[in-house]
Amino acid sequence: VSCGYTGLVKLDKRDSIIRSIVVHATVRLTPMLQQIRNGMKIYNLLEVIGRHENADYIMSILEPELSERGSPRHAKENAIINFFQDFLENLETSGLCPIMQWLTGQRHKPCLPSERASFKIHVRFEHQCKDTMPGHYICYPLVMPAQTQSSFLWHT
Repeated sequence: VSCGYTGLVKLDKRDSIIRSIVVHATVRLTPMLQQIRNGMKIYNLLEVIGRHENADYIMSILEPELSERGSPRHAKENAIINFFQDFLENLETSGLCPIMQWLTGQRHKPCLPSERASFKIHVRFEHQCKDTMPGHYICYPLVMPAQTQSSFLWHT
């Protein structure tokens, strides 16, 4: 398989070099991983493992800004987060998962561990949305994806 970095080795090209290494390692390991996958199919482990993989990942990168613990707002925010988690799991069981792209701006998890560690979805709850925008009746979540983080504004 011909893949790899072919440019000059410079410090400012570090990310491209690392991505090339990751691609090369992935392509080289694909046949071995396929064998493991086929073995897991025999015992139906693939279905069990893959059932809520994206929902769990999305929930793990959420960083909600919650109100003071014990307040009515905090309880409402926790309920919204719990309903959102149930919603994600329902999407996965029905086979629809474009939610990742809607929330993050990308269809996949970041490949590099450094990118994965720094990627977060910030959730902010807007409790005064009827005061700031009095002409509307239904509040929808607002998503602002960025390269290393997304902001998720939830009107309550």
